Amino acid sequence: MLRFSTSERNQQVQNYLDFQNTVKRISKTCVARRCRNRSCSSSLTLSLDNTCARREPSIYSESCQAVQPSKIIVEETVEIMKRRAREETKSISQIYAEEIVAT
Repeated sequence: MLRFSTSERNQQVQNYLDFQNTVKRISKTCVARRCRNRSCSSSLTLSLDNTCARREPSIYSESCQAVQPSKIIVEETVEIMKRRAREETKSISQIYAEEIVAT
């Protein structure tokens, strides 16, 4: 399953097999993504709508460590809270409380 979160610079980060990937290039037919760890040369190719992998990633290097699943859950929850804070009129503390209970 393809899951996405947002980086500190508001760029989309894709979480795949406990590794994080960022956009490398976008062509007319696909989106190429590379490992977020710049010392790792692994890449992944997705369809334009990011629904399916067109080419699986090569083997991740030994220096590249998988991101802990708990960190991914926290990043996704923070992203949901940010989106809700922009769209809804509820207070931030109320949104926070609702999302913490939901997680």
